Amino acid sequence: MSDKKVLFISYKVHPDKSVGAKRVSYWCQHLKRISPNYDVSVISSYQQESLNGVDNYYYLPEAAAPKGLIKDLGVTWKRSIKTFVEDNKLSFDIVLITGSPFMHFSLVSYFKKKGAKVVLDYRDPFAINPRFNNSAIKKAIKSFYEKRFNKLADKILTVNNFCLSLLCGFKDYPEKFSVIQNGYEEVAKDGDFELKKSGINLLYAGTFFPDRNPKNLFAVIKDNSDFSFHHVGRQSDFTSGTAVNQYGFLSYSETITAIGQADVGMIFSSGLAFESTTKIYDYIYQKKVIWVISNQAITEGALWEDLKHYPAVVWTVNTEKNIAQDLKKVQALVGKSVEFNAEQFSREHGLWQLLEIFKKL
Repeated sequence: MSDKKVLFISYKVHPDKSVGAKRVSYWCQHLKRISPNYDVSVISSYQQESLNGVDNYYYLPEAAAPKGLIKDLGVTWKRSIKTFVEDNKLSFDIVLITGSPFMHFSLVSYFKKKGAKVVLDYRDPFAINPRFNNSAIKKAIKSFYEKRFNKLADKILTVNNFCLSLLCGFKDYPEKFSVIQNGYEEVAKDGDFELKKSGINLLYAGTFFPDRNPKNLFAVIKDNSDFSFHHVGRQSDFTSGTAVNQYGFLSYSETITAIGQADVGMIFSSGLAFESTTKIYDYIYQKKVIWVISNQAITEGALWEDLKHYPAVVWTVNTEKNIAQDLKKVQALVGKSVEFNAEQFSREHGLWQLLEIFKKL
């Protein structure tokens, strides 16, 4: 008989290809592998009948778009979750709820009343996110809810110390908060994929955003046959009319294979201290040269902390002049052996941290 019944609530899970599905999917699929005395259940809006490594998989359809100032899908999805749990008379010892969306975090009070310990996992800041140009009223409303969520929760997780400082309640009860970094999946197998290689191959795995975009790099390498650019992820207007090799969304195993075949892993950053990215760990795992192009010089923050000891990284402020100058730095690193112990950045390392948190609840 299992010692503990654990429920993971995540809007998306494997095999959904979105970044938000990766972290919690690894946890729920591998918890029993390292600690068999857990009964693992999952509630998600991803339609499938089961999930490897999970005892019970519950599919609850995607939520309707909510009305009102906060458009977070958790506003409506939480009602489906509560109804489903009640109708099926389900009970759990531990409930971990991850975002985004975030508003279903309000279920913390419901599960606490049912006797469960509740863990909230913020992959990104919710109320105070410097990247979002939220109005003062919207920030105030989100902060009101986040304070309630965090005050009731037994444990609050996030991905780095800089996100931690942005979460409501951290200064008031810091003992509730812990960091479990994102990481690479050491169990991922090579996928059936071949990169269209030419010259020095720069690869970006992720979504392009207006506030951290590649247009200056594209302008610099447009007529430079020594470099080719590869993009894995959502189609972007930034790649229109360019010579970028566009592959669209790939499975995780295919993405890892693509990274392995590339020479350089690209990061486009705003330069804000709290900002981190999961793809950085995949680049580290594959021991690639990493090129960080940011809107402002990075000398501190989450990205800096992850990479300050990595031996093959180039930091560049996002202007055509700086990028053109640093092409030679990148070129000089390509082909050299990268010696670095990446174990601290594995998903399994993070799962062991989560298990220790569960044991103390």
